[in-house]
Amino acid sequence: MGEVLEISCIIKNKEHIINLYEYMKNIPNNENLSEEIEMMDNWCYENVSKLDSFDIDTVIKYAESKIILITEQMVDGSKGLDIEAISRNCYNVEIWFNKRDECYDDIMNDLLQLIFKNIIEDIYLIAIGREILFDYDKDFWKMDKKSHGIDTWIISEKFLGDKSITTYHEYDIQKRIIEKNVIFIMLKRNS
Repeated sequence: MGEVLEISCIIKNKEHIINLYEYMKNIPNNENLSEEIEMMDNWCYENVSKLDSFDIDTVIKYAESKIILITEQMVDGSKGLDIEAISRNCYNVEIWFNKRDECYDDIMNDLLQLIFKNIIEDIYLIAIGREILFDYDKDFWKMDKKSHGIDTWIISEKFLGDKSITTYHEYDIQKRIIEKNVIFIMLKRNS
């Protein structure tokens, strides 16, 4: 197994968890051997409990107060979906893949198509990379400086506020994405 590809979506509406869950279930299209769903109070794994199966109503009910981890074992790796409430109406939904011989670009492109087709109005930002680590902050630049492993950010222009993106030389602006009257900027970290 290689490094874990992680795609974190900071979303406004927890109702979109089902879209991201269904994406994770179906991509890559592979035989899933088992699924484990756990809920816990914090990242110290306090008060861990298991759910018997995925039920969107139960997940949405607990998404406000618990971290939810969904892990699927496959023949040639594993994948999962982690859900954490950051604040009221703000959730970090992270899809991750640890799979041999997978084309991560295809996985990422398929997910971005789903996002731009279905949930773009409710996205604050997307962080993409391997073994990523960041603490959500409303100040993007502060959040970025403390982040690790992120190769690409996709950020709403509104989220950036009045700070100019051009003053940060560690990024190349890959493209501006205009979808459903929302403007996003894709930033690729310079090597």
